[in-house]
Amino acid sequence: MTTRKGSITGPKSSQKLNQDEEEAWTCAKCTKIFKEPEAQLMECQRCKEHFCISCLKKTKAEYSMLCKTDAMWFCGKCRIVMEQHAVTDIEIEKRCKQIMESYEERITSLEKTVENKCDEDKVKQIVCEEIKSCNEEMVKIMVKEEVSKIEAPITEEGCDEDKVKAIITEEISKIQKPDNKGDSDSTNNEIDKAAKNITRKETVTNVLEEINERKSRENNLIIFGIPEIDEESKEVRENTDKERLNELFKDCKIQLDKENLKTIKRLGKFNREKLNRPILVKLPSAEPKITLFRNIHYIKTNPKYAKVGVSNDLTQAEREQEKRLWDQAKNKRRKRFRGTTTSDCIYTNADQLFNKLPELTVRTRDDKPKIIGITEVKPKNNRYKPGISEYSLAEVSDYNMFGKNLDVDTGRGLLLYIDKQLDASQVHMNTEFQENLFIKINLNQSDQLLLGLIYRSPSNRSQEYTKQLNLLTTEACNKGYSHILIMGDYNYPEINWDSWNSPGDSTESNEYRFLENLQENFLFQHVTRPTRWRGTNTPHTLDLILTNEENMVSNLEYQSPLGKSDHCTMKFDFNCYTNIKSKPKLIKLFSKGNYIKIKEELNKIKWPELLQKENDINENWKSVLSIIQDMDKKYIPTKERKQIGRGKNNFPMDKNTIDKIKRKNILSKKITHNNDPEVRKEYNKIRNQVKSRSKTKTKEGIGDLHLDPEDTKSDKTEDNSKKAKLLVEYFSSVFTKEPDGKVPSPTPVLVTNDMPYQKIKEEVVLRHLNALKIDKSPGMDKLHPRLLKEIAESLAKPLCIIYNQSLERE
Repeated sequence: MTTRKGSITGPKSSQKLNQDEEEAWTCAKCTKIFKEPEAQLMECQRCKEHFCISCLKKTKAEYSMLCKTDAMWFCGKCRIVMEQHAVTDIEIEKRCKQIMESYEERITSLEKTVENKCDEDKVKQIVCEEIKSCNEEMVKIMVKEEVSKIEAPITEEGCDEDKVKAIITEEISKIQKPDNKGDSDSTNNEIDKAAKNITRKETVTNVLEEINERKSRENNLIIFGIPEIDEESKEVRENTDKERLNELFKDCKIQLDKENLKTIKRLGKFNREKLNRPILVKLPSAEPKITLFRNIHYIKTNPKYAKVGVSNDLTQAEREQEKRLWDQAKNKRRKRFRGTTTSDCIYTNADQLFNKLPELTVRTRDDKPKIIGITEVKPKNNRYKPGISEYSLAEVSDYNMFGKNLDVDTGRGLLLYIDKQLDASQVHMNTEFQENLFIKINLNQSDQLLLGLIYRSPSNRSQEYTKQLNLLTTEACNKGYSHILIMGDYNYPEINWDSWNSPGDSTESNEYRFLENLQENFLFQHVTRPTRWRGTNTPHTLDLILTNEENMVSNLEYQSPLGKSDHCTMKFDFNCYTNIKSKPKLIKLFSKGNYIKIKEELNKIKWPELLQKENDINENWKSVLSIIQDMDKKYIPTKERKQIGRGKNNFPMDKNTIDKIKRKNILSKKITHNNDPEVRKEYNKIRNQVKSRSKTKTKEGIGDLHLDPEDTKSDKTEDNSKKAKLLVEYFSSVFTKEPDGKVPSPTPVLVTNDMPYQKIKEEVVLRHLNALKIDKSPGMDKLHPRLLKEIAESLAKPLCIIYNQSLERE
């Protein structure tokens, strides 16, 4: 912090008041002059102006503290500028950091490349090691063989044929003849070492050969897709190929004469049935090859070369490496999928679902789970048995519904909601167990999920009943599905799932046999907390989630029960590659429509002849509407739009209802840990409020209606137009039926003033069409305002004719 004492240079406004060059300091704000050495002023580090502490409203203590620090102080105006500079400096620093990181990566890759290159020292070291491990005769034979194989110079850094030969010759000259003395064991050891080093030498030889071969092919190209003429003469075929290749190079802006094409050769044997062999082209240098790849877009965009492809001439090692890379890419592609890696699932024991459907709808329409499993769907001892359509959740999502024991007297009923985007079908099991429902869902590639829903009645404790349950589990695991998920209410309260122990030491108990069956089938159980409680009873873990892999279930949440049920609702993510059958929605791009063509076609129509007065006015309107719709389909482009994320709620919840549901979940967790009467009382109150609030939709609008009012098991509809027709038909059925015959004439009314004939002018219709707002939605006719406004001039005439006809009709 620069102060009066610490200043080195005076301010711009300072004046020399005496000959001793004593500096005077002027406050830039109050213009007061300070000459004392102990004057308390602060200097701006940017503009170098001074300000007294009185103007800055700072105390002497604050001034003393600032004098002791190294902080930089700026006045108000300069502070704004410096803050902007600071932001810019931070951005520059980030950019520099990114540049440095990229340079470090490039340097690292270059270092690795240099390390992998062949140099003279490495070759010398390898040859020395191999020569020392062999006798003189073996070395001479191997060197002679390897040197004879080297035909082309090796142009890697510091390593060519002459140098390699010189290194080998130099090392051979240093070899001393081995001592004949020694036993047979040492000779055998030397032979073994020599054999191992021969393998190493072969590796070095292969590398050198690969380098030579790549060098010989670096100017070559292989061109696919150029048709071959059906001609016996090889010379004629080659000349034709040269002409076609010259034409291809010319189209790619490459000037190349026939003489510059060193070699043109068709790969493979000539076959009249397959006249499409690839061509090997040897170019004089790498320049035309590089230019061809740079100008490859000329080939790809030319219809003449639609089937033509160009690639490098690869060695066998390069082809094998490329094949490995393609195989790796295919393996990665197999793991790719259209969908999500997790499927949201919900399971609960509803203890009769019909009256709790509104709450289930409210609690699931935000998350839109892919799978919902419900046990104990039916009420106990109830004569009325709703059909499966009565349990529809159309407001949440589009589900396929699978049920078991819903319309019969046996069992409590099972119900599975499977999103229609999943390819699901029911699987019938051979084991006769009363309450089970199994669904097959196709996942990514050949994987399949077996989804099961089971309810075990607590009243049946027979060993035969338990045996059938265990056989059912074994059958499900032996069907060969890659993924298994079984949810249900098993009603085994005595099992300790932390230690997987059953009560007592008896191996004949139902609990012990159930646990043994799970272990034999390698199933994992994921529920670790109590799922059922009632009043002051001890909470128990009755509802289970079983899978064949440990990590298939994640983010398991224990939520409050549905309504007055005593079983909690479990929400979790099932980890798998779901194969989503996406149904793209077509949207029309009205901004890219060809409205000029539409106008031209509409202007060609003779509207007075088409819309004659003798015709029914509704028929005339249908004629105009069909013409406009045909133009819409013909000249308005469309685009597929896939839904990303979750769809929009048709009935969004208010914040108060969401808060009540959250509070209910919190209180349900408290009850399981501490059965406090006050907490139970508050929970019951919140539970009833959630129940009443979840039914407000039926008071604010018309719910889903049965397509057949007389059949309560028929499907329901959520379409507003269909609902309106159903209501009209129903209410019209209770109207008074008038007798047949002539309608009585009303009493004539004396008309004193006749209304003159009204005629709508074309200009009025055009004005209203031009006033349409193009950002609005279409009406009942499904015609977009943008379309009507763009073709208003051509559409005003037929609409004017129809409007006047409607006024003329009595």
